[in-house]
Amino acid sequence: MKSSGSEETRDLARQPPQERTLEELGEIQQWIDNHDWAPLGGPLDAVCCIATSSDVFSLGVILFELLTGKVPFNAASDSDVLHRIGHELPPRPRKLKLNLPRELEAIVLKSLEKDPLNRYASAGAMCDDLNRFLSGEPVDAAPY
Repeated sequence: MKSSGSEETRDLARQPPQERTLEELGEIQQWIDNHDWAPLGGPLDAVCCIATSSDVFSLGVILFELLTGKVPFNAASDSDVLHRIGHELPPRPRKLKLNLPRELEAIVLKSLEKDPLNRYASAGAMCDDLNRFLSGEPVDAAPY
């Protein structure tokens, strides 16, 4: 847990499972049950799409934190974090780190897109774009 002024905030990824209450676990399960996980072409396609797109999103969260020193979605409870992930845009990394190159911000924001179809198709595609950035080549991610 981190202390932010008088308010305590939790980062969902760092909150150990044993510290979650049954109520919090119920809120998370309710959010998962109520979220629209519409299959793209069948159950197997949906599982593959969710797994790949959530991997890319997770890599985006990690890259965001590495570049800015902050998590993109932070709140007082796990359910609030999940709500923010589902309904709010992450802050622009360049607002938190002014000298961050625009291309790198574009890569981060593309990986954090709400619509999985607008994210990188795979972690490999994201890696290819990062390598293009490191090589000074144009990146596929459009500037935001």
